[in-house]
Amino acid sequence: MGVDADTGHYFARTFENHGFYRHYDVHFDRRLWSITGERERARIEFSEDGNTQTIA
Repeated sequence: MGVDADTGHYFARTFENHGFYRHYDVHFDRRLWSITGERERARIEFSEDGNTQTIA
C-alpha cells in the first residue's frame, strides 16, 4: 500500500511467486474504504470502535 507521489492517490499492489501482479486504487472516507482493481473490488466498513470490519 502507498501513495502515488505524482497524483496523491492511494493504491495497493499484490505480487505472487509466479509473477502474478495486481494494482488496486484505494479510496477511503472515515470508516469506509473501497478497493478497486481491474477484476476485483471490495468495500470495507470499519466499526466505530475499530474492532470489527465488514467486507463485501
